[in-house]
Amino acid sequence: GDDSGDDSGDDSGDDSLDDEEDEDDVDPATAARRARAAAAAASEAEMSAEARLVSIRARIGAACQGVLEDPEGRWTELEEVMKLAEDRDPEVARLGALSAVLVFKDICPGYRIRALTEKELLMKVTKETQKLRDFEAGLLKMYKGFVRLITRRGGGEKKSRAQRGGGFGLNPGVALTCLCQLLAALPHFNFRTDVLSALVPHMARVDAAAADVVADAVAGAIKADLA
Repeated sequence: GDDSGDDSGDDSGDDSLDDEEDEDDVDPATAARRARAAAAAASEAEMSAEARLVSIRARIGAACQGVLEDPEGRWTELEEVMKLAEDRDPEVARLGALSAVLVFKDICPGYRIRALTEKELLMKVTKETQKLRDFEAGLLKMYKGFVRLITRRGGGEKKSRAQRGGGFGLNPGVALTCLCQLLAALPHFNFRTDVLSALVPHMARVDAAAADVVADAVAGAIKADLA
């Protein structure tokens, strides 16, 4: 994976996509929200497929609206949408993934987030600065997880079913759409080299329509570099 989000060789960025994340200590509000989501999921498991989809659409809509209204204060609510992007039901996974892309396109900054140095972490900062730091760190961790999912499902390199995450869930074509949209909207953001690496093999594919879409996205990223 790419550890800096650009090709400059700067190693002050985030970790590799392949690194596993440790679970952080969660605040009471996040724990309560996770419990509500788990309860909703348990309730949805008893519903018909149609009713489950209606309930999930409502959950995704509420979570996305909350994050878009107050990104720094409510970014953790995107976690619920991300979880649905990994659902075994392809339609639920599609809704989750495309909704996550819409939110990331809106709330990710136009610059690459870099890891803070030990010295910076020890400095006393204002409450507002700490809130921004927490948001950027949390956003990056969430985005990293999402890029890992869509590169696994939609990347152009040949992979076994196990490597792609089995035969269920997010359709590779939907994952490819997500990759193209993120590259087009966030050409300077972290992990863009991972996104590019997943897309480039598609340009040599027999599927001409997909190859054209990928080529347009890659060309757009190159133009952004030159701008």
